[in-house]
Amino acid sequence: MPLTVSAIHAQVIERLEARGLAQPFILNEKWVEMISDIMRTKDLRGANLRGSTLRFGAQSLDLHGVDLSNANLRGADLSGVNLQEADLTNADLTGAQLNSPGQGLSVGTPRQTNLQYAHLRGAILNGANIEGSDLRNADLAKASLRGAKLFAADLTGADLTGADLTGADLGRASLNDASLSKAKLNQANLEETNFLSANLMSAKLVEANLTAADLRGADLTFADLRGAETEGANFTGAKGLTMAKQGQKPTGKQPRENPGKATKPPKATLFWADSEDADDLDGDPWGLAQSVGVRVLSNKEFRAGYEVKGKVVAALFDDQSDPDEYSFDIAVSPQFQKLGLGGKLLDLALNLYAEQKEYRGPDYKMRLDVINPAMERMLERKGFVRVDQDRSTAIMERSNGRRGR
Repeated sequence: MPLTVSAIHAQVIERLEARGLAQPFILNEKWVEMISDIMRTKDLRGANLRGSTLRFGAQSLDLHGVDLSNANLRGADLSGVNLQEADLTNADLTGAQLNSPGQGLSVGTPRQTNLQYAHLRGAILNGANIEGSDLRNADLAKASLRGAKLFAADLTGADLTGADLTGADLGRASLNDASLSKAKLNQANLEETNFLSANLMSAKLVEANLTAADLRGADLTFADLRGAETEGANFTGAKGLTMAKQGQKPTGKQPRENPGKATKPPKATLFWADSEDADDLDGDPWGLAQSVGVRVLSNKEFRAGYEVKGKVVAALFDDQSDPDEYSFDIAVSPQFQKLGLGGKLLDLALNLYAEQKEYRGPDYKMRLDVINPAMERMLERKGFVRVDQDRSTAIMERSNGRRGR
């Protein structure tokens, strides 16, 4: 059976009683050393240490080289615990506290700490020193890693969705195929970091150092790159770069623009509903929708739009609250129709749908008003098919293996 913290405590008491020490005993360094010794000699694979405190006052356990693979450490307090060379493969540290204020967690020298597939969702790792550690395919979604040292760490395929990496050092780290959607990387050091095919949708990279970073094939849709240093960065094949918030055009290697004959909207600028400039624009998005006959239900929120000379000329509304379906509406001012603005907002909506589908699962579908056949045809060209109909709405989803024409 997996070893539990109560069983460890019982063995400590047994050893103390065997030495003639009466209870209550004084908590001291010897007592902590005894627990450490027991834990190092026991098989801790799959151990149930959920919610346990593995530090005692100023004393912390020494778990150097311990195999904690598949262990349940959810909510455990591991502040100051020595985990150098520890194996936490498939360990669940969801909500665990790995460092106390002002004290970093040291988990060894480069490549020595094995955290492959470890469950660290929501874990507190602020200021942690995890340089060079193996975190491939680890679950770090919504984890707090503010100021963490992850230099040269391998995070290939890791889930860092919504993680807070503000001010973290990820220089020369590998984040290939990693999910960093909605992650906070403001003022982070990302110099020479590899982001090949990484998902950076809606990530915050304000004033981040992306010098010589490799972002080939990365998805930067809605990413915030304002003030970021991108000298020498490689953006070849990056997606959504034109949809990213940028204080200035990235100076790194850019993907070639696809030649085409489509007419571009004259001086139209994309903006987000939550941006600082949105309140200063002239025109009401809801009024625009009403003026062109688009019925926007109250469950939808204004998400993004296009403005020309300070006036709102196109708007996207959507509902992301429904756990089963995604719905949206697009309104374009008559004098700016047939200029590609509606198509660009449709692409934004599809990116948002894809992002939600990642959270909601494969059964998450798209709901669309049947009264808008033009929009339905546009979705069909992008690989969507109608799979059901509910009163005045069509339920659509992307068909398997089908590509937009």
